[in-house]
Amino acid sequence: MSFFKHLIAALIRFFFKLRSRRRPRRSCRRTHRKVDSLENVKRFRRTQPKPAWVKKEVLRLAALSGSGCRTVQKLFNRIHASSR
Repeated sequence: MSFFKHLIAALIRFFFKLRSRRRPRRSCRRTHRKVDSLENVKRFRRTQPKPAWVKKEVLRLAALSGSGCRTVQKLFNRIHASSR
């Protein structure tokens, strides 16, 4: 009988630990604000945009290789590793 009590207690602890590891879901919906004109909207970027030559080079490599995005990424990084 004590074996079953220990087993039930262990299962309850396991489920509580499992439940506490879950992260709360964030809403995927963004709040939309009504804007009178686009001039009044501030453009905020967390990072700087890629230089134009990088965009052109990535597109050129993608067109030449005909491969997927990861292959193009690895190829670009291998070619331009010395310029970093």
